[in-house]
Amino acid sequence: MLRFTYLFALVLLIGIIQTASTYKIETQYDKFNDVTKVKLNLMPVPLQSAEELWLSAQFTSKGQKVLPPEEVMLAFVWGSKDGKFSQGNELIVLADGERVRVGKMYRDASYSSRHKNPTKEIMALNIPVATFLKIARAKKLEAKMSIHEFALADENLSALRDLAGRMAP
Repeated sequence: MLRFTYLFALVLLIGIIQTASTYKIETQYDKFNDVTKVKLNLMPVPLQSAEELWLSAQFTSKGQKVLPPEEVMLAFVWGSKDGKFSQGNELIVLADGERVRVGKMYRDASYSSRHKNPTKEIMALNIPVATFLKIARAKKLEAKMSIHEFALADENLSALRDLAGRMAP
């Protein structure tokens, strides 16, 4: 289930995004809802422009034990001088040259004049585990959201593989 509270939390985190090239995966248990969340924190995706892009992914399981999920939420935060996306933009990837139509993304946005790219757009969607694993296992991944094309770096793919490796105990 897509959690818009997660999207809102991403917007709040934008002010403290690290530009370091390392990634961090956290596992958190919510005792009030009896849910465990495994989350790849926002990490930068290199672009060939002055705009900025970050990647995040997460999955949840019922209870304290991490169990294989049915779906994974994949999210991107795009920083630019002005808005680039509209609701329902489709994410299409080429995973080692194989075209995968991932799906239509939900969109949220924020604006802060404190940043060089003041508009932050959050694009997120839930995808089946099989689709996520195809993406994570790719040696080369190119993607297109709306008219914007980009490629995930080796470190981005390593982080997704690490997250995938945590799906089963």
